[in-house]
Amino acid sequence: MTVQEKGSVMFQDIDAIRARVRESGLGHIEDQIVQLAKPAIHMTRTPTPDDNMAVGASKLGGLPDLPQGFSWPYRGEKPLTFIGQFNLAEIAPYDIEAILPKRGLLSFFFEADEVPWGEYDQRDGWHISYIEDANIGLVRTAHPVHQGAWGQIKPLPAHSLTFAQKWSLPLGDGPWEAAYDPQNSPMQYESYWDMWALAYPEPHHHLLGYPFPVQGNVIRECVVQSGQIKLGSQTQPQSYRDEQKAYISDQMQQWQFLFEIDSDASLDVMWGDMGTLYICIPRASLEARQFEDCWTIMQCA
Repeated sequence: MTVQEKGSVMFQDIDAIRARVRESGLGHIEDQIVQLAKPAIHMTRTPTPDDNMAVGASKLGGLPDLPQGFSWPYRGEKPLTFIGQFNLAEIAPYDIEAILPKRGLLSFFFEADEVPWGEYDQRDGWHISYIEDANIGLVRTAHPVHQGAWGQIKPLPAHSLTFAQKWSLPLGDGPWEAAYDPQNSPMQYESYWDMWALAYPEPHHHLLGYPFPVQGNVIRECVVQSGQIKLGSQTQPQSYRDEQKAYISDQMQQWQFLFEIDSDASLDVMWGDMGTLYICIPRASLEARQFEDCWTIMQCA
């Protein structure tokens, strides 16, 4: 059995989760917690000059590798900042549920100057491109430089990426509620939080599994914002609010969390007040490889 070391990154396997659950005094709901576990892919970033990375390799920051003639995404007059690219062939061995394409390059750009929250009218504040063949026709591309409202928009420090298959547990509302002991929930949740925090030290850069929310349910936000849903208020009939809640819950099942990028001093990014970017996609769009349908949510403290 692999015992999870304190401060290590996510969980190595199910036995590690069981060991940590027992250490945290939650053994009476061990099975319920284990049933919530989802496979995830942890990213480890290492400062690396662009010249030392192969064209098409996974990276955070630096200069993107793009097809010739690629039109750099802008929001108004401001270029979006290149955040990173993921070579899916490098990731595939760790994607044990085969959620992502087996090949190709995902490139993520974001408006890192004024940092949109993810509202519908801010949907030009991010861009994800999918290049099906990461081995043909890619060119390392210069990053536009522009004076933004809060500083100069320019390339982020370049980091190479390595990946590892891990296991994740949820935080916040949603799946965790099913494991609550109603007679002892406040203390139980504190124990769960402490266990979770030891397994997930900052920064939280990972793909798949559960998003690690700062404020609330990330998938729910994607559904509400992308669908322009005006949430019901206490002044509206309970039947209307119940119907809307059921609709949102149903729509949440149609979305897939893809990855998150945390605030990171090494990458020279802070999303709001030590926040995180969450990138999700409708499952139908993922199946059709329509990554332009991705939605980005920013949450911060």
